[in-house]
Amino acid sequence: MVLLHEVEVEYPDGRPIEKHQAMLLEFGKFENGQSTTAMSLTVGVAAEIGALLLLQNKVQTKGVIRPLEPEIYIPEFLKVGNSSSDNEVRTSRFAE
Repeated sequence: MVLLHEVEVEYPDGRPIEKHQAMLLEFGKFENGQSTTAMSLTVGVAAEIGALLLLQNKVQTKGVIRPLEPEIYIPEFLKVGNSSSDNEVRTSRFAE
């Protein structure tokens, strides 16, 4: 499964518009006679991480948080035993 998030950020102070992209490539797993889909790994684990971070007061940011901050999600991803097959984050700045 491939997930691609694209977010354009327009700042009120006139800074150049930024385009953020985050890509995740994940494969399903088959271990000990049990299969786990890539969808359950990416959606279910992400929801679990978000709930745990909120319950433990580790996220102080209010509102919508972009899924692009590795310092937030990588440590939690590793705690729940997920090592993504591949991921990439890009930021581009461009003038209008």
